[in-house]
Amino acid sequence: MSRNPPPSKITTDEQKLLAVNNNKTTEIRIKNTIGQVIVGILEQNETKPSASLVSSTRGARIGLICHGLFGHKNYCYQEQLAKSLPFDNFRFDFRGSGDSEGEALFESLQEDFDDIETVFNYLVKEYGYRPFTIIAHSKAAATVLSYAATRNRTLPHIVNVSGMYYLSDYLKMLPKQLHDALETRGTYDWEMKSANKTLKIRTTTEHVKRFVNSPVHLVATMPESTSVLTIHGTADEQISLENAVKYANLIPNHTLKFIIGATHTYKDHTKEIVAEICEYFSTTSLTQRFFQRNRWLDGGVVPRVINVEGFLNFCDFGGWRCTDVNGDGANIDGVSEMFVRERYMFKCGELTKITQEGIKALHRLNIKKIFDIRSSVSSELETQDIKNIDGIVQTTVFVETEYTSDELFEPWNTWNLQEIALGFLQALKEGAEAYAKIFRHVLENPYTPFVIHCSVGRDRTGLFVMLALKLAGVSDEVVAREYEMTMAGKFDEHGKLENSTVSKSESPQTASYESMIQTLVEFHKTYHSAENFLVNECGFSVVQVKRIRSNLVHMYLVVSDIQAYNAIANSGIGLKKSVYRMKLLKILVQPIQQSPPDLRCNEHGQIYET
Repeated sequence: MSRNPPPSKITTDEQKLLAVNNNKTTEIRIKNTIGQVIVGILEQNETKPSASLVSSTRGARIGLICHGLFGHKNYCYQEQLAKSLPFDNFRFDFRGSGDSEGEALFESLQEDFDDIETVFNYLVKEYGYRPFTIIAHSKAAATVLSYAATRNRTLPHIVNVSGMYYLSDYLKMLPKQLHDALETRGTYDWEMKSANKTLKIRTTTEHVKRFVNSPVHLVATMPESTSVLTIHGTADEQISLENAVKYANLIPNHTLKFIIGATHTYKDHTKEIVAEICEYFSTTSLTQRFFQRNRWLDGGVVPRVINVEGFLNFCDFGGWRCTDVNGDGANIDGVSEMFVRERYMFKCGELTKITQEGIKALHRLNIKKIFDIRSSVSSELETQDIKNIDGIVQTTVFVETEYTSDELFEPWNTWNLQEIALGFLQALKEGAEAYAKIFRHVLENPYTPFVIHCSVGRDRTGLFVMLALKLAGVSDEVVAREYEMTMAGKFDEHGKLENSTVSKSESPQTASYESMIQTLVEFHKTYHSAENFLVNECGFSVVQVKRIRSNLVHMYLVVSDIQAYNAIANSGIGLKKSVYRMKLLKILVQPIQQSPPDLRCNEHGQIYET
C-alpha cells in the first residue's frame, strides 16, 4: 500500500493471550503513527495459534472489522460475526474509542485512514497476513469505501453495513443542542455511553464542513477488482435506504442485500446479518461470483472463455487490472491504470481433437503460434493426433520427464496445500527453460497472439499464467481466482459447476484457489518477484524483463463519466480508443507502436474489428 506509515514496532510481551475459544482469540495492542495504542482482538478462525507468529498465518487472509460513531470493537453484531467468519479477522477500536488511546473526533477521516493502515501494516509484518477485506458499519463504512477508492486500491472485498452516502442529510438528524452550540460557540462536546463508559466526541464547525465534503463520491472510480457487498436494514432509523441504493448505482462491482425489519444496529437481527456476510464469503459464493463477473472482458463485450471446437478450456487470460505496477494512488479522473492486454495470450488443454471449425476459430483470433508444454512422454503419446495447421507455428517446449501428466500429479491428490505449493515451485524451477522460450516470444513478437497448452491447461500452463500475470502486476488474489477458473469449461451458463468425470490430474485440491495462494506465498519467499525469476532462472536481463512487461500491458485513463472523457479527448492527448467498462470509462492512451487492428471475437467465434 502506498503512503503507508512505517510499520509499528511492538514486542510479543505487549500481547495478551485470552484463554477463549481454544486460545484462538488474542488481544493485541498496536501503537499508531503518533504513539497512541490501538487495541483490537484477533480471531484465528482459519489458522492455528502457534509460538511462532508466522508459522501458520503467512499468506493467510485477514479481514478488519470497523465500528461506527460511538461504537467499539464488540458493538452490536461485530463479536459474533468475528467468531463466525471463515477467515482470520481483527476487530479494533479506532483512536479515542473503546480501549484505544487518543481523542475521538466527529470528523476523523485521515485519522481513521491512519489507524486502518497501522493495523494492516502490523498484521502483515508481524504475522505475514494478506489483506483480504474490511467490514465496516455506519460512518466507518463511508470511511472505508473512501479508503478503498483513494488510498488502498488493492483490497479484494469491502462490506458496507448501513453506510451513509448523503452526509448532509445525516447532519439534519443530529441533536438540536449540537447545532445551536456550533452556531454560537463553534464547538460542541458530544457525550454518549459506549463500552460501559462515557465517550466524549469533540465536534467543531470545521469538523462538520470536512465531514460533509468527505470524498465518498469517488467510490464511482473504485476498481472492478474490489468486490463490494452493501447490507442495509429496511427499518434503519438513522440511515435511509436511498444511501444503499446510491452505492449500488455508483460502485462498479457491487452486490446489494436488504435485511427485512432490521434497524441500524441490527438488534434482534444479528443472526441474519452474520449469515449474510458469511454466505458472501463462502467458498462457493466467492468462486461463482468471480467467474460470473469475469466471464466477459470489457463489461460484457468480449467473452473470456471461448468455444473453440476441439479444445479444452480455451481461455483469454488478459484483461486483468495490474494493481502492483502503478501503485495505490487516488484514482480521480484522468489517472492512468494498467491492464493486461486482451486477445494476445490464450491458454487451453491438449488440442488432439481440434476440428476444422476449431482451426477456423484460431485463424479468426489471429493466432500465429502454439506452445506445447506437455511432458515428453505425454507429448509422444498424444502427438500423433495433432493436425498441422496452416499459418500457425506449433512449438514443443516441454520439460523432459518420464512421467505423463496423470502419473506426475496423481500423488498430489493426497498432499496438503504446503506440499502442493512446494511441488509447484519445483515444477516451476524445472520448467524455467520452457517458460523462457514463451517469454522470448512476448519480447520479440508483441503483435503475434499465441496459445499455451499442456494436457489439461491447468498445472504447467497455470504456472506460466501465474508468472505472466505477476510480471504484469496482477494481485495474488486475482491470480489465484483466475487459476481456479481453469475449471470454467465445466461451468454451465449460470456459473454452476456441472457434474463431470475428471482425470486423476484434475484433482479439485490442485486446481484450487487455496493451492495457488499457497504457491504464491512460497514463490514470494523464494524469488520475491516474477522479475527475479525471469532474471535468475530464465536468463533474461533486467532491461529485457522490463520490455517483456511493457509488451504484456496497456495503459488506460479511467474516468467516471462521459463529460470527463470528452474533456480529456478535447485536450489533444491523442487518445486511440475508448471502452465503456461497466460503470467506468477506460481510455487506451499508450498502445504499442504499430499495433494491428483491435480484433474482437464474439461467443460464436466470429471476428469483428473495433
